[in-house]
Amino acid sequence: MNAVQVQISADDYVSASLLNSPIGRRIAVVLVATVSMLCVLVGLQVVYRDPIDWRELGTLVGAFGGAMVLLSIVSRYLLLPRRVKRVYRQQRNLQRPYEVSWDDDHYSTRSEQGNARIPWNEFLKWRENKRLFLLYRSDVLFHMVPKAALSNEQVADFSRLIRDKIASLPGRRRKVS
Repeated sequence: MNAVQVQISADDYVSASLLNSPIGRRIAVVLVATVSMLCVLVGLQVVYRDPIDWRELGTLVGAFGGAMVLLSIVSRYLLLPRRVKRVYRQQRNLQRPYEVSWDDDHYSTRSEQGNARIPWNEFLKWRENKRLFLLYRSDVLFHMVPKAALSNEQVADFSRLIRDKIASLPGRRRKVS
């Protein structure tokens, strides 16, 4: 069994929040909003029987799409980190150290507030970046394991284990029965 002491930092929490909110979803929202705007503008042109000035329409759609991309970037890289750091300061349990341990059958946590021993098959999916691992119990609830708390051997062992026990690819869901 591997066991390590963990203390989540505000930067770890920001990294986890960014990893939990993939940019691909934001790009899809921007694309859908821009195409929707294009459809509305063309529809208005048709309803009012005005000739369509494609250059003007293209400029409007381009400006709207650009504004959506800018808003998405500002939201992701400026507003989200500020909000997450505020939540970290407010939520004291995130600042307390705890112990993480794992073996072939379970992932466990132990802190002054309680203990948990979770069979690997109860995790839905996982994600990883350079800073940490996220182990998902549901689409919105995850456990954070900062790599800084692990040795290089433990990072390799933990990575192998979650690949074997949770899913074959990061972010992929196992079938829920």
